[in-house]
Amino acid sequence: MKEDFIMERCVECSSKKEDKYLQCKKIDTAISRAKEALTKKAKKNGIYENFGQKEVREIKDKFIDISDYSPDMNMNRDKLKNFDNWCMNYTGR
Repeated sequence: MKEDFIMERCVECSSKKEDKYLQCKKIDTAISRAKEALTKKAKKNGIYENFGQKEVREIKDKFIDISDYSPDMNMNRDKLKNFDNWCMNYTGR
């Protein structure tokens, strides 16, 4: 019984390590952490179709408010668009 609980905690911790880029308060930090994670993933597993789209979507869900068109939110949209372009054009070099 106790071993099952420990294994559950380990699985939860390992899944949260992958989403470390979402555990921040600023979009700049999230994007830089996601870039770092993606470059490590590309070196380990290679580049694949739709590379980075999951991360872009998750950052968008957390930081972009679809009803807010203030200058700050538009700047965040531009940052996310630049990150999306980086993901699309990343070659591993």
